[in-house]
Amino acid sequence: MKILATIILSTFLLGCGVSFSPVSMTSDLPDSFKQRNVYPDKSGIWKYKLTQMVGAVVYQEPGQDTYDLKKVVLPNGYTPMLEVIKDADGLVFDGTVNKSAGVKGSYLSFAASLDENEIATFTVTDRNIVFIDNQTVPWDLLHAEAIAAKPNPATRRYWIQGVLLSTLDATQFSEISGNASGVVGPTMGAQAKVYNQSKISKAVHDYRISVQFVDLDKLAQKFPDKVMPAIADILRVVGDLQPKGITLLKFRESDFK
Repeated sequence: MKILATIILSTFLLGCGVSFSPVSMTSDLPDSFKQRNVYPDKSGIWKYKLTQMVGAVVYQEPGQDTYDLKKVVLPNGYTPMLEVIKDADGLVFDGTVNKSAGVKGSYLSFAASLDENEIATFTVTDRNIVFIDNQTVPWDLLHAEAIAAKPNPATRRYWIQGVLLSTLDATQFSEISGNASGVVGPTMGAQAKVYNQSKISKAVHDYRISVQFVDLDKLAQKFPDKVMPAIADILRVVGDLQPKGITLLKFRESDFK
């Protein structure tokens, strides 16, 4: 029914001299987005300091939503390197959203600020990555850290294996009357309505940093002995050590210097 209504509306508006491209609303984000552990870089600093985040051991105390940096653990002589993602490989999402999308994850949090009569085109592009591959991870040092006693047994401990910088670009479109004349700017049809990007339309250009963790407490649970396990044994369970879907992480930014 919505598709039919869009076709009818398109035919009517073309007859009135208003040209537009009918689009479908994006109902949800891909599952891969929901599995990203997202740190909102509110200061705007850390998108320039990605290499300094990798290798950090962070603690989360019970009932807290912040992560305290305790130390940096890296392979001997290893220097984290920033990799630029090619444009052809970086585009991971391109869609059109409305206000309801704002409840579907931090990547779409901007959508909550849209009015009921507004929609926005939305693009996510991965730009830079710093990552220590599983074969290079200093598992001996992490195992020693994992089996060490904690002052508070309920404290959660993680090691940052990698970070990914993504850009978010959104352009707002406002609903206009179906018989509008003298319309200026790009126009599109969605949900059997017509939307226009005017000169005063809002545009959002933002960043998100996704973090790949190694859960040190799970590492200790799987290998509780003081004797260092074989690397092959760790790699067989490494997927269980990398938690997903922890959103809106907060780090004490004074810790990263």
